[in-house]
Amino acid sequence: MKNSSRHEILLYRIAVSGCFFGHGIMALRNSATFTSQWSGWVQSLWPDSLKYTMSDFFLKLVGTIDLMAGLAVLMPSVPALALYWTIIWGLLTALSRLYFLTEFPPGSWIFPVKALSEFLIRVPNFVVPLVLAGLLGFAGLPARVRAYPKESLVFFAIAALTLGLALHQITDLAHPLFEYELAKFGKPLWYFHASSALNLLAVLSVAILFLRGSEKSFPLSGVSRFLVLAAYAATEGFAIAVTHRPHGWFYVFVKIIEHLPVYLCLRDFFVAKEPSRLIR
Repeated sequence: MKNSSRHEILLYRIAVSGCFFGHGIMALRNSATFTSQWSGWVQSLWPDSLKYTMSDFFLKLVGTIDLMAGLAVLMPSVPALALYWTIIWGLLTALSRLYFLTEFPPGSWIFPVKALSEFLIRVPNFVVPLVLAGLLGFAGLPARVRAYPKESLVFFAIAALTLGLALHQITDLAHPLFEYELAKFGKPLWYFHASSALNLLAVLSVAILFLRGSEKSFPLSGVSRFLVLAAYAATEGFAIAVTHRPHGWFYVFVKIIEHLPVYLCLRDFFVAKEPSRLIR
């Protein structure tokens, strides 16, 4: 992964930096909010006598480290600790969804599948830092990892994201409380249907690219790539605007930069002349 342009490395630096700046800001914001999802997860790890204090301390500590890591990856010489943090913490925060969101009510499959979808959607958050470490020739990675093709890692991230989007869609359609969740934001049900249509287009388009990725077998692949990018961006922006607008436009921006690794993986996938070669 060493043979790469400065422009490509810069894009990966910006994506990782944006992701961890977003994580850091949200962690600091939630540190003093004892009823948020993030603080609730951290509180569940501690006894009642310590849960509020430790939740506040832990989120402030992690948020500060995330901001420092986001800044460090933009430095001319990226510190090894920053690369380790972005890879390992990116993986752990994705895996945390499997732990905190998985519930097993009798006869219900929704919560475990929802947790899996939340993990898969976040796979780019640790794959992109891993690719960046490879592009920088980071010696702290095992030799086999350094030699692994960047294209294969991008394919893995896109495949995980696509499957995650599909599972997320299925659980939303089946979730009996989704309409209630929309009502909390004062939004009509057609918001959900519009988002569903965009999400379905994104998933189907990426699936087509996987199955028929070469220019010869699929002459309209350039158009289809644009449709995938537009569909995903519209879906993501739509969801962010609906769910985070009550908190202010600043947090809409934060959530967008937090998703930069996803957009970069999509970009790398779409500019490939033969996306099917990523599978090999």
